[in-house]
Amino acid sequence: MAVLFAFSTVAFFSCSSKDAVVKDDRSFVTNADTDYFINRDGTVDIMLTGAFDDGNKDFGNVVRRAFVYGTTSKPTVNSSNTAIAVGPANVSATLKNLNRNSTYFIRAFLEMNDGSFFYGNEIHVSTQIDASQSRSMAMEMITPKTIAIEATSIDAALRVLEVEKESPIELGIQYSLNSDFTDAMTLLADNLVGNVSTTSYFADATNLTPATDYHFRPYARYADGSLTYGGTHTIVVRTTN
Repeated sequence: MAVLFAFSTVAFFSCSSKDAVVKDDRSFVTNADTDYFINRDGTVDIMLTGAFDDGNKDFGNVVRRAFVYGTTSKPTVNSSNTAIAVGPANVSATLKNLNRNSTYFIRAFLEMNDGSFFYGNEIHVSTQIDASQSRSMAMEMITPKTIAIEATSIDAALRVLEVEKESPIELGIQYSLNSDFTDAMTLLADNLVGNVSTTSYFADATNLTPATDYHFRPYARYADGSLTYGGTHTIVVRTTN
């Protein structure tokens, strides 16, 4: 008997494919060098700088560029802890009214049109700051706007030329019968609201003696009690008879 064997050959093919990997070339670097300003109410503003690259479009379109901050590492975005990054590529932002004597963790982010976030590097900043050696202020007296009809009243004014690193908590004018300002009277500016800024401030000197020379100078006091008088910018005003 003839037996017929049928042989079936099966060929196995090994197919390998590699999924295309899209490189994420987005970046947003926050610079470690920051600046600060101590506000009149004791809070601190921190000034940031950075640089971003939106990368390719494989991850969507960027709808917001900003900085996020918090008191713990790797802060994430919520409704009240961000500051918009301003600028075309090299950007800046200011974190306003931070609590004194705290540490804040900060990183920049890109918000995408699908609601996702890309976060950059993290830095940390302390608001435990002593500005006594770095702050500065320049002021000058302005010739009184008017000498009132009443000989015993003068509407005096000062101009702030520069405020660096810290706002004084008090600002005004001192006047005295003496050029060395012994027994000086202090008048607080009547139009100071918020931080001291580079503008003019006014105070009314009343109950003056007619036909008398008075010496005027600017006055400012910081939170630590330190005083500044605007250098030698003083004026002498004689009240009328």
